[in-house]
Amino acid sequence: MVNYMETNNCLLSCVIVNYRTPQYLIDCLPGLLSEIEGIDASITIVDNKSGDDSVEIIRMWISSNGSDHRIRIIESPVNAGFAAGNNIGISSHSAKFYLLLNSDT
Repeated sequence: MVNYMETNNCLLSCVIVNYRTPQYLIDCLPGLLSEIEGIDASITIVDNKSGDDSVEIIRMWISSNGSDHRIRIIESPVNAGFAAGNNIGISSHSAKFYLLLNSDT
């Protein structure tokens, strides 16, 4: 098992699992970013071994929108399903609360 845990803590960690839905995810991010503005929160995107250009598309959007400090991407080495993808995101960041979102939210 890969250990994704980072040492930083926050109040809210938003986890979104992506599997070949980069445009849905990108459509979700502006609204989510505005909702967490001003609070101690982060967004973790777990790419569930999409095997397409999802990660590159999402990284370009994050970079071009200046959101590098609020959003990070974890590339899962396997696609073990939606729940496993969420577990990777949860275990990567210590937070008081976790919000699990679908990429098409």
